[in-house]
Amino acid sequence: MDNILFERRLLLLRKELKEFAVSLTGGANDNANDLYQETLLRILKNRDKYRVDSNLKAWAYTIMSNIHYNNNRSGVVIMELNSCKPGELPDYYDDEFERIEIDDIINHLSYKYRSLITMLSENYSYKEIVLETGLPMTTISNRIRRARCSLRRLMEY
Repeated sequence: MDNILFERRLLLLRKELKEFAVSLTGGANDNANDLYQETLLRILKNRDKYRVDSNLKAWAYTIMSNIHYNNNRSGVVIMELNSCKPGELPDYYDDEFERIEIDDIINHLSYKYRSLITMLSENYSYKEIVLETGLPMTTISNRIRRARCSLRRLMEY
């Protein structure tokens, strides 16, 4: 399927995807918009993985559901600077000085924590991190939680 046809088919799903985002987030407009936008970006980024013989709507819904559940599994609904995921900056956050400050704070973490936060900021899922590092899921979860808490404390200073 060529890019133009793919994007046209995706545009036809806009309303349904927005409604699905609202239903997943319990009607929270900002959360639903963030989820919708992140889903569209992920779909466009991974369009080469879409199989022409499959259902685009089902594929899009699966991607949205996975994003939503991955974000909520870690206890985070919105990825903002002050949330529990300091390594993940929103796309609209353009203040270069703040980015440099965040990077400096992340660099204060030990390697075992810094590497996991970096992987999260590069949109690795927990399962992908487990496969990449070879560590058990419980170790990954605990280290990420500790890294987030450390980052939060470091950001308060």
